[in-house]
Parts: sequence; structure tokens; C-alpha cells
Amino acid sequence: MNRFKIIPYVFVTILVFMQMSYTQTVDSADIVFTNISLEIHGKVIPSIFAAPKASNQDKLVFLLHGFASNKESNTSEIKKLAEAGYNVLAFDAPHHGQRDNTKLNEIQNGDGNGFVPFMLDVVIEQSEEVSGIIDHYIEEGYKDFAAVGVSMGGISTYHIPTVEPRINHIVPVLGSPDWRMFGDSLAERYKSINPAEMNEKYENVKVLSINAGKDVNVPSSYSEHFIAELQNRYDSNNYTYIFYPESEHFMRGEDWEDLWIKVIKWLDKNF
Repeated sequence: MNRFKIIPYVFVTILVFMQMSYTQTVDSADIVFTNISLEIHGKVIPSIFAAPKASNQDKLVFLLHGFASNKESNTSEIKKLAEAGYNVLAFDAPHHGQRDNTKLNEIQNGDGNGFVPFMLDVVIEQSEEVSGIIDHYIEEGYKDFAAVGVSMGGISTYHIPTVEPRINHIVPVLGSPDWRMFGDSLAERYKSINPAEMNEKYENVKVLSINAGKDVNVPSSYSEHFIAELQNRYDSNNYTYIFYPESEHFMRGEDWEDLWIKVIKWLDKNF
């Protein structure tokens, strides 16, 4: 989990050529962890694929990490999901982890003014990459896809259904669907791609949204309001909101553990 701040972005259709390069496989009890490199039209995306040894599922859960973090930061959560029976793919976001992080270093070493623009560019680029990854896994025989994201990953998770309808189950954790939280000027600039302005994209998406009451980085009110709007407009059973009133953005340990129990129960019921 990490902090947040946008520059103009033009959507570009990504022509996809993908292959997988397996680099390392590690067995852990009944789970197999495999480090792989996904190649999408010349871009290499370092990833971790985890699955139960006995898995025959045609479902895949994407796990998206936070700002200035990496795929390994959620190893414990990858393990929890795989132990619950899910195939899981965690991958480094653009400019993070093992990918070229020159821009990230510049932002972290700067005055902070470019933080939000940079982060939202990462969110947009990652959403486009997810489409290419799905194309590949459909060829591998997978049929259903869910996205679970934390912090910046939660913002990405909210954004993905606006550009990729094949993701129809999402769990944004400590994220926001409403980019107006970043201020009026940026909100106006990105109004046309702000998830909160695109309710119709979530009519056929099941959502579990989770926030913390004392989170000053990502105020919970934006997600709470958005979920309430969806419940009023569409089938209310498809939209669930969970709130931890005593936690901050870096959540209390007991709340964090309880959160993942609830995530898995929700996936078991809905995915």
C-alpha cells in the first residue's frame, strides 16, 4: 500500500503480441509459485503466477499492488488467494518493480508536484495492459477474470472495467473510483475517463469495495457514495461496501487479516 498525485493521457490501442518466459518455479506446500515474464508488444511485464497444485480452474485473479511498490509486496495475499483455490497473477505496474523505474525515481526525488499525474498515468497504462494479458490467458483456456487491487492498485481496479469489460468482478481495497478527490483542475482534465462519471460501465460488474475510516490518503466517502449510486441504479446485490472505521491507509493488523477473509468469502460466493 502506498501514497498518492495527472498529466494528459491519450488512449492508445495496444497491438498485442504476447509470450510467456518462465524463469523460476517454487513449490510451497500445495501451491506453485512461478516467476514469469509476460511480453506484450515489446513490453516485458515481470509477474508472479501462483496456483494450487490440484487446480483445474478456468478462473484467474489479478492482484495489483500500490504506488512505489511491486508484485512481491503482496506475496502474503497471493498465498492466501492461492490457498483458497484461486489461480493468481500479480505483476509489476508500469515504472515499478523490475520494470524501468526511472520516472518513478524522478517523482520520488522531486518536489511532489508530479505525483498524482504520474500515478494516474500508471493506472491508465496498467488498465490497457490488462486487456493484453486477458487476451493471452483466454488462449490458455481461462474464461473468467477478477481484479483485486490495493491503494493505487485499488484505483486501477476501479478503472479497469471502464476499458475492459471482460473484468466483471472487482475488489478495490483502499482505492477510489472518483478522481475528483485529486482537485478541481485535474478532475476537469480527466472528466471523460473518471470512473465515477461512468456508472453504466459497472452495470454488469460485481464490486466489493473496501475502505478505512481514518484514511486521509484515500478518503472513504468517494467509494461509499459510488457504491450507493450503483446500488440505487442497478441490482443492489452486485455491490458491497465494507468499512473499517478504526484503520488508516496503513491498516491495523487485525483489520487487514479480517479484510482478506472477507475478500475470499466474497470471491467464493460471487466469482
